[in-house]
Amino acid sequence: MNKRQEILEAAFDMLATDGLESVHARTVAARVGVNHAAVHYYFRTREDLLLAVFALLKERFEADRERFLATASSPAGRVEALVLQGEAYCKPNSRLIRALSGLLAASRGIPSLKTALEEFVATWAKGLKKEIDAARGTGGVRADSQFADGDSLLAAILGAGLIAQVRENNRFAAKHFDRVVNDLMA
Repeated sequence: MNKRQEILEAAFDMLATDGLESVHARTVAARVGVNHAAVHYYFRTREDLLLAVFALLKERFEADRERFLATASSPAGRVEALVLQGEAYCKPNSRLIRALSGLLAASRGIPSLKTALEEFVATWAKGLKKEIDAARGTGGVRADSQFADGDSLLAAILGAGLIAQVRENNRFAAKHFDRVVNDLMA
């Protein structure tokens, strides 16, 4: 792993475990064991570092999505796989949802990060809608489900993820997603 990637991985880990306030050039440098100037060499500003962490988060999200979808053998199975991906993010030890919530907090002061997060969430919701619509045509998804559109399903995923982080309760996410699947799937 090159030094840039090592710094980026450390920043992601710190954001996901210790929160947004832990991610500064000096603290990341200390974690990696380099001078803080090395962090600034690769990431001129904290904004640059956080945007790169967001890009890493998106890469991991896409890899997870492909891994979950690879298990599906039908349109309804694809929807269920995406719900399971969401459930995985709703476990108290999910680093992705913690990093995402930290980036959301940072985006209040970083317009480019806010725009990137808005695009990410919109793309995620559109992807869910596409899969739901494909499964609906096969009778795999209930048309009258409260989760039968991408925005509602994503809201359930993100809401459950935040609550699970606060409560640090694995049973909450599992119970919530059982309800989502029972409501959504035909």
